[in-house]
Amino acid sequence: MAYRLKRKESIAKGVRRVARRELSRAVEQLRGRCARGLEEPIHEARKRIKKVRALLRLAQDDLGGSYRSASRRLREAGRNLSPVRDAGALITAFDRLTTRKKIRKRDSEAMRRALVQHKTQVEEELGVGELAGRTARLLEQVRKSAKRWKVQRDGFRAIEAGVKKAFRRGRKALCTAVDSGRREDLHEWRKRVKDHWYHARLLGAGTSYERRLKELEDALGEFLNLAMLREHAIGAPPALIAAIDEEEGELRKRALEIGGKVYRMGPAEVAKMLRKSWK
Repeated sequence: MAYRLKRKESIAKGVRRVARRELSRAVEQLRGRCARGLEEPIHEARKRIKKVRALLRLAQDDLGGSYRSASRRLREAGRNLSPVRDAGALITAFDRLTTRKKIRKRDSEAMRRALVQHKTQVEEELGVGELAGRTARLLEQVRKSAKRWKVQRDGFRAIEAGVKKAFRRGRKALCTAVDSGRREDLHEWRKRVKDHWYHARLLGAGTSYERRLKELEDALGEFLNLAMLREHAIGAPPALIAAIDEEEGELRKRALEIGGKVYRMGPAEVAKMLRKSWK
């Protein structure tokens, strides 16, 4: 329930409360769990950064200069951590693929070793411990600045434009991705889906709608991880390449099916639904 705007409090208060809580947790994760490894803390911190960025986009029109400053720093923080996340995601995607498609061990061992070596190399080159500390300090700066954020209007009118804009951008990104089929366009669509999913959570859209958005985001995320994996599969056994092709096709089909249902509505209809669900 913490990642939720409460109707009984002002939008300004709610935005500050949610942002400060998410950023505090991200800082704690980056600073406090290093002894047990940084992969999971970095993954969790990145998710919290994205949640705050989606929150800011919801009230973007009323936040003014505070939005631009905070968004710029949060984007920098997320980009700092992305290479570490991507290296870990490759291994996760590989393990999921070989389990689902039952790839023979002899066809997968060499590539998995290469992916683990790649992850180790990325972490060493970036200096992952220092990177986590530097990012935590940046997030702490944003957290402190959140106390001064002001939202000009109150109530749903302060966020209605943000709801519609995010949904409209998602629908447009879906059309672009369908037309082009490019990984870059699918990645853009996933970002817009994630924004709308977070907005639905902030406004209590309901379990079934939130679950549908999560399923869509998961399908796109797995598809994009496989696309990255393909780039590292040069010289891999044919069985492994065939498994990637098959899994990508299934995930793309699933994402388009769910996306067609989600984006069947119009922005005004979605805003009306979220306004009604907000408590």
